[in-house]
Formats: sequence, structure tokens, C-alpha cells
Amino acid sequence: MAKEQKPKVKRSLFRKIINVFIGIFLGIIVIILLFLGFSQTKTFREILRTRVIDLANKELNGKLNIEKIDGTILTSLFLRNTTVVVDSDTLFSAKNIEVKTSPLQLLIRRIYVRKVLIQDARIALLQNAEGIWNMEKLVKPKPEDTTTSPFEFTVQANDVQLRNIQFIRQTYKNYKSQKIYPELNFDDLRINNLNFSAEAFADVPNSNY
Repeated sequence: MAKEQKPKVKRSLFRKIINVFIGIFLGIIVIILLFLGFSQTKTFREILRTRVIDLANKELNGKLNIEKIDGTILTSLFLRNTTVVVDSDTLFSAKNIEVKTSPLQLLIRRIYVRKVLIQDARIALLQNAEGIWNMEKLVKPKPEDTTTSPFEFTVQANDVQLRNIQFIRQTYKNYKSQKIYPELNFDDLRINNLNFSAEAFADVPNSNY
């Protein structure tokens, strides 16, 4: 005796729409998880390093180089041996740059930086024979942007640190000078082993700093 076939249950249009949205949502979750997993890999960090260098060098009159990027990208970023060269002068070099953030704070319009650390760095502001400073030449000139838009985010940085910073500011005639002065000479200023620690808060729309 043949078994009776159960009648097929027809799904309502509403049920089908709900199933589609559930499928899309689950698909997005899977993509996010895959991206988060891939973002922890050495391959992704190398792709990011190369992309950042390429984008920066298109906007600069100098050359940016980052030897290595470590960290979890979204929350903790470590830049190893970063340099910025303008002409033949090294404007900036740092053995270690560390940035730790909390991306979810963006949902409440807050840029929340848990930590910023620049360690073992050298900053050299140098003037050429034409009286132009290397910092002035760093960024390529662009047409003036007259449009304005409000900055609606607050900025909070709980831990800003500079460790073992060397700072140099020399005019052209004092280039590579090692003279010792009885008082500050801003045409030949050399500071070694500078350390700095601070925290900051800025609410730009309400002028609260």
C-alpha cells in the first residue's frame, strides 16, 4: 500500500522575506568574521603596509617607508622603523609607533584613543639654501578648499607618550652644527632624550578642550 504524501506547506511571502533577511544577516556576519580573521594575518598586514605607503607617497613630496606593521589593526597598531625623507634629509624616523583605539566608540560620535606612543624617534627640521624648510616641502600644494563641514566628534586620548625623542631645528648656515650655546638658540636647536606624557580631550563643536 502506497504511503500517503504529506501536502507541501506553502510559505507565506512574509516568511520568505524574513528568511532572506536572516540569510543576508548571517552572510554579513560570516564575512565580518572572515575579515577579522584575515586582518590578523601577516599577509593582510603586508598588504596594508604597501597600500598605506603608496597612498602617502602620492600625496607627499617626500618618501614614507614603514618596515613592518604588527598588531590587530582595528584596535592595536604597531609601526616598526617608520621614516619620512624629504629630498635627501630624513625629516622623521621612529623605531616604534603604537596606537590603540576603541572603534565601537565611533557609534557615539567619539574618537577614543586608548594609547599613543612614539618611541626612539628623531625629528629634524632643516632649512635649505633657499631658506625653505623641509617641513614646508613635505605636502604637495592643492587648490584651496573653501567648503566647510562641522566636525561632530569628540576626541579623547587617555595616554599620549613620547619616549626618547631627538628634536633638531637648524637653519642652513647651522646645518650639522654641534656647537654648544650658553642659552637657547632657535636657529640651532638640538634636544636629546625628550620624554613627554599627557592625556587630551577635545569637544570641538562646544569649544571644550
